[in-house]
Amino acid sequence: KDVGKDIADNLEINWGHVQFDGTVGSIFMRLEEMKRRFENCTDVEKAVLRAIKRLHLCGIYKENLFPLEWIKIAAEEVGLTGKDYEWTGCLEKLTGKEFITLQRSGIQAEEVYLEVVVKLPAKVMILDLLEEMMSTFSGVPEAQFRLGNKAYTVGTIDLEKAEYMKIAIKSYEEALKVYTLERFPMDY
Repeated sequence: KDVGKDIADNLEINWGHVQFDGTVGSIFMRLEEMKRRFENCTDVEKAVLRAIKRLHLCGIYKENLFPLEWIKIAAEEVGLTGKDYEWTGCLEKLTGKEFITLQRSGIQAEEVYLEVVVKLPAKVMILDLLEEMMSTFSGVPEAQFRLGNKAYTVGTIDLEKAEYMKIAIKSYEEALKVYTLERFPMDY
């Protein structure tokens, strides 16, 4: 903490505005400002950010990028739909507010913003969320595989190991319904 304060002082960053979490990056991330921005987002913008957070919590992303089609699926689950131009406008606003970065193969969001700034409307149990998203992404094998990996990883350290492993197995089985040996031998 002392080293972090020294870094902030050297860069003339007000230590009172820093939410230091033990990492150098937290000195530069303006979490209080981002919380204020989140509160000032429209309901649609909040819904998009919450959909991304739900994907993040379930491990449904590729190399730190969230494919737009997966965000749309997750958002639709909570009642948010829209035309392509509406999505484009919303994503541009969220980019301007520095919540996301648009990349060629998906959308990047800062993990700390998803974990600390973006709030879900109600407390969500990860087991329930994994089960819900498993149903939501039925027929999307890559998402199912990633969800299964997340359930397995959490299950190795959580007290409810059996429940997480059941979700992992179901999710992998769901992926194998599409990734058949005949149709996708390499993915299978």
